[in-house]
Amino acid sequence: MTINYKRNFQKHSKTFSFAAKFFGKKTGTATAKLYYFFRTVDDLADSELEMSIDERKDLIRQALNSSEIKQLKKQYNIPNKILEVFINYSIADIDLERLNCEKELLSYCYGVASTVGLSMCHLFGVTSEKAF
Repeated sequence: MTINYKRNFQKHSKTFSFAAKFFGKKTGTATAKLYYFFRTVDDLADSELEMSIDERKDLIRQALNSSEIKQLKKQYNIPNKILEVFINYSIADIDLERLNCEKELLSYCYGVASTVGLSMCHLFGVTSEKAF
C-alpha cells in the first residue's frame, strides 16, 4: 500500500500543512512523513480500536521500525532517543488516568509534544544546542 503523505497531512493538519508549503519541497515532504508517523502513533494511543491494548501497544512500538521513519532518522540525523521517548509516552498514554502533579504534567508534555518539535528542528537543520 502506498501512503500519500501529502494528502494525509493536508487532511489532518490544515494549518501546519499550509505552513509546510513554505518549507520547500524536500523539507515539506519530510515534514509530511514525520507528521504521518506522529499522527499514526497518537491515533493508536488515543483511539478505541477493536483490538486489545497489547495489540495497540505493539503497533506503536512497530512504528519506530517503519522504513520511512528509518530513512528520516538517517537523512536528518534525528536521534532515536527522541522518537523512543515519544513512543514510550504514547504507550503510557493508553493506560493514563490522571497526572498527579506539575512535574508529571511537564514530563508528559515533553514526551508527547516537545519530542515533535525537537524532531522538526532536525528537519530544519537546527544545530544550536541553545535552540534545542
